[in-house]
Amino acid sequence: MEQFKKDLFFKEYGYHISLQPISTHEKLFLEYFFRKQYGINSNNSLFKDLVDRLFNNREYGGINTSVELEAVLKDLALLKDTEVFVIWNYPNEIDKFALTYLLQYWEDIWFSVSDEAIGLFFPMKSRIIIITHYDVVYY
Repeated sequence: MEQFKKDLFFKEYGYHISLQPISTHEKLFLEYFFRKQYGINSNNSLFKDLVDRLFNNREYGGINTSVELEAVLKDLALLKDTEVFVIWNYPNEIDKFALTYLLQYWEDIWFSVSDEAIGLFFPMKSRIIIITHYDVVYY
């Protein structure tokens, strides 16, 4: 997560955002998952590669609020997971959030004006979705 977002969060709430980097084990799991499931190696064009390989996509009326994100995740049957890896830039910028926390503070995490795309990986289900700034979700 970019530092300016962390700074804005602290200014707004008076405490630091609760996120963790993924562990080495989790990073290796992601690499294995992308290689096995999609034939993708570690590179910086993950989102483009995934969009080309994910067969399903759906346009939503918006994904900018917690309510809208929750509706998307409910629609895709992803609300049962307890944590989510937020992939900003693969493989170097990945944060781990509790799913309930991500939903609660989505407006402080995702800025569709400046974020073009974000990956959400659900480790319990081994599923990934790509959310774009133009309100299309690839899955």
